[in-house]
Amino acid sequence: MSPLLKSFEQVGASDISEIGQKNHGIATTRQNVQGQNASGIVTTSMAYWYFLDTAQLFDRLLFEQRNMSDRASVISTRCKEMILSAKIPYTLHKELLKGYKHLLFQQDSISSEIELSGSILHEQFPHLQFGALPEVYIKPDEPESVITGVKHLYASLFDEEILLEVKRLGYRHMDLSVSCRITTTFQLQMNAA
Repeated sequence: MSPLLKSFEQVGASDISEIGQKNHGIATTRQNVQGQNASGIVTTSMAYWYFLDTAQLFDRLLFEQRNMSDRASVISTRCKEMILSAKIPYTLHKELLKGYKHLLFQQDSISSEIELSGSILHEQFPHLQFGALPEVYIKPDEPESVITGVKHLYASLFDEEILLEVKRLGYRHMDLSVSCRITTTFQLQMNAA
């Protein structure tokens, strides 16, 4: 695919620093179970940084976090609003839709929902695990919702609880990035006897 996005079948051991340990584990588990047709895609940390850079958000987000005279809830709200109002760059938008179509094409059966979830990565410590990001569910026939879902996961990096935990641990928040995982879920159909 690209440096911004990887399909599960492309994920290898060297990708942990770009997609996080949890996303790597899920991708390789699906590879072991599904083989060449491992269904799922992940955005890389490079996609997150590309989004921040193209939308000119890095300095603005950094400024908000340095203004610690405000409460974490206020900082969280302002940072999330900046991310949600920013436009996903064309290249990333195109890659996400291409990866999404690839994901749907791989499926043998009809998916009931698409699940987006994410992992928080630390640039210097790729094996470091932070709390889980919330899941976002969309209908398969709404591909543009993938773009919105990715932005919501990027914004969730600035949830109040995460801001406070990162500060408590002594890390710099702007050293963190997000890798989004996009997979399908299935609804089991039971026949009444």
